Amino acid sequence: MVGEVVVDIVDMVADGIKDMADGAIQWVIVRTRWEDISHG
Repeated sequence: MVGEVVVDIVDMVADGIKDMADGAIQWVIVRTRWEDISHG
């Protein structure tokens, strides 16, 4: 039982980290493109 709970928590944390990483990558891409556009 305890092992299953730990696995669930680890999965949740891993998903959260993956989402944060994906969001950060998207933000960097958008910001880089925006600077390219704004500097012409």
